[in-house]
Amino acid sequence: MNGTRFDQMAVVSDGGNVVDSGFNGGAMVTPNVEMIQEVKVEASSYSAENPNGPIVMETVTKSGTKDFHGEAYYTIRDGSMNANDSQDKANGLPRPAAAINSLGSTLGAGAHSRN
Repeated sequence: MNGTRFDQMAVVSDGGNVVDSGFNGGAMVTPNVEMIQEVKVEASSYSAENPNGPIVMETVTKSGTKDFHGEAYYTIRDGSMNANDSQDKANGLPRPAAAINSLGSTLGAGAHSRN
């Protein structure tokens, strides 16, 4: 981002730095997409709260409640919208019939909120 190397980016999750400096800038924590509430990327004029730069990517995880919460989803992708590769098209081959049907769910309960 902005011409910087990947190991010069600060990755912060819930206020803590999650970049392992001994592992060429790899993140020690990769949060699940379902647990992220907010994502903020600061490329310039970043706050004093995160003085590490030149790029700061910050995530905030969802806070829990005493109740169960979750979701169910079903994702469908059929091959009717797939593009054909130019070489396959030149050779008279049909578009790839990549169809994906994905069923999933999440369920969780968290601690009492501190509000």
